[in-house]
Amino acid sequence: MSFALRFATRATATATASFPRATFAFVSPPCVAFALAPFARPRFYSGGAAALSKEQVQERVLNVLRDFDKVDASKLTLDSHFITDLGLDSLDQVEITIAVEEEFNIELSDRDADDILTARAAAEKDAQDKSDGCGQNFEVIVVSDLFDGKPLLARHRLVNDAAKDEISKIHAFSQVRVVMAYSIISLALVGAAATVLLAWAVTCNRTDQETSKLPFPNLPGGWPILGNILQRSKPGFSKLVRDSNQPAVFAKILNLPEFLVVEDPVALKQVFGAETIGAISISHAEFFGPNSILAKSGAEYKRFRGLCSKAVSKKAMKHLYFQIKTLAENEILKMSHDNDAATKGVLPIPYLESFAYKAICTFMVFSDPRQLDRLFQLQPHYANFIMGLSAKMVPWLDILNCKKRGLESKNHIFEVVVAIVQERRGIAAGNQGDDALSSFIQAQNEDGESLSDNEIAELFLVLLVAGLETTSKQTGTLLYYLTHILPETDFEAIQDEVRAEEAIDSESTISQLPLLDAFIKECMRISPVIPSVERTLKEEISINGITIPAGTNVHPFRDRSRYMATGAEFRLNNFLGKDAFDKTHGSLEYLPFGVGERMCLGMQLAKLEMKVILATILCDYDIKKGEATPVFHYFPTEYVESRVCIEPFAEA
Repeated sequence: MSFALRFATRATATATASFPRATFAFVSPPCVAFALAPFARPRFYSGGAAALSKEQVQERVLNVLRDFDKVDASKLTLDSHFITDLGLDSLDQVEITIAVEEEFNIELSDRDADDILTARAAAEKDAQDKSDGCGQNFEVIVVSDLFDGKPLLARHRLVNDAAKDEISKIHAFSQVRVVMAYSIISLALVGAAATVLLAWAVTCNRTDQETSKLPFPNLPGGWPILGNILQRSKPGFSKLVRDSNQPAVFAKILNLPEFLVVEDPVALKQVFGAETIGAISISHAEFFGPNSILAKSGAEYKRFRGLCSKAVSKKAMKHLYFQIKTLAENEILKMSHDNDAATKGVLPIPYLESFAYKAICTFMVFSDPRQLDRLFQLQPHYANFIMGLSAKMVPWLDILNCKKRGLESKNHIFEVVVAIVQERRGIAAGNQGDDALSSFIQAQNEDGESLSDNEIAELFLVLLVAGLETTSKQTGTLLYYLTHILPETDFEAIQDEVRAEEAIDSESTISQLPLLDAFIKECMRISPVIPSVERTLKEEISINGITIPAGTNVHPFRDRSRYMATGAEFRLNNFLGKDAFDKTHGSLEYLPFGVGERMCLGMQLAKLEMKVILATILCDYDIKKGEATPVFHYFPTEYVESRVCIEPFAEA
């Protein structure tokens, strides 16, 4: 598909999503408008909505009960007690609760589930659900085709009482008309802007080299406004970097500052040896907060990192292992229950994203199930936060008012996490548990300094931003290599390794599986989800005799195939034995989690998540490639989106 057609398609999707009243009722295919920031494409939709009435919810619950074999329909009323009136037992009650959850696509807490003993109670719990934003609490009409008015998709979702009250004031058909009006206006505005932008880009392809403020050449092929974004989003970008007279200047999109692409190991050493700060933190402090680790440098950064070290260590993962394993088992089971899982295949990344979110929450507060449930319920707010961050990076996206909602959601997340931290501080020392939150609270350095409540809350948000998309997409890429690239003999060898007795019974045993470890490392060598991390220099450095001033954005980039004759080929043996790549090459030649003092803080958690997902699948499931052609993404993160067919092994 041509760039112009892709852009027009995405502009249209943006326009049809611009219905401000439906901020809580997003429903339509993933908004591909974020073409230049695909990491920020939440799976939300926008359209007209009409709330289900209380009677409709109750009737759907009654229908669930009527379908239950043990229920006598003649005795069934809204207030029939499951046990005393209908003669059911506690196990039947659990089955009914599960059926109700499936009917409305929600997940109730154990406490709420225990309270469901009548149809009326079930309906009330459904209407109050605020879980993950994927339920079915109101009827949705999506108007995607403005010419014939046919909805592309009809779906339900659960909302809280306040949302239902607002929706109930608006007639469904009048909402549809409003959606269409907003869509037509937005289509005209966005279409005009797209036409101007494309005309400028097509007619003004930049060929000169004097646009850069840095004394290095620009990467070739840059465009006005779009910069080098087109080259960066193609597989040949690493070759472009290598073939240029690098270091070279990468022109970014819109008014975002340019940065210096550095790929040579000698130059990389100079960059990583200098004092730097995360480039995103300077202009996005309002989203991450003034106490964020992203905004820290020098002695303050080292203090913060030291106070976090125990909580993120490999030893800490031993306490977390069984909780992560349970999360993986549950999410993989859901994946295998997808309607297409056994036929054309299922896209695993949405399930892996859910797993990664829950894994980070579990890492924080697994010692307190009640606090863990509160963090789980923040997932819709985190999605709004990501949309707001996208609008901050690409300002025209704020036509949807994303930035305001993102900041509101960020503040809500902070309030909840700070409240949880304060609750935990009130528990006597020694009884706070083994999770990361307890470790963060108890940590003190030699000067008696500790982490503040706000620092911990902001760290939780940074862990989500840095670890959710990256780990889930990297794991999705691992599944692509597992089903499409890995030779059958290697597949069987890894499967035999993880299925050996006690092989995955603990963090200690799963960490001692050389084939599984080699597979993950080789995948991350060839296809790292983040091949480079932007840094902003806090001090002046010299590269090739040229002074690079403080404040310069630097983009350390590693060409994946440079350091090996067969570097572009997948070979499991590259990370096995005494000649393993990571043992025989310098630390600047294999950077899956970065290098130096700014190495990925959540590295051990990410490794554990990937190993547990792979080991669980190989132990308990038959997995093979799906029907669709894999889709390769190159910017801003690199990953492969491919369907996999997955089914549980038949019980012996």
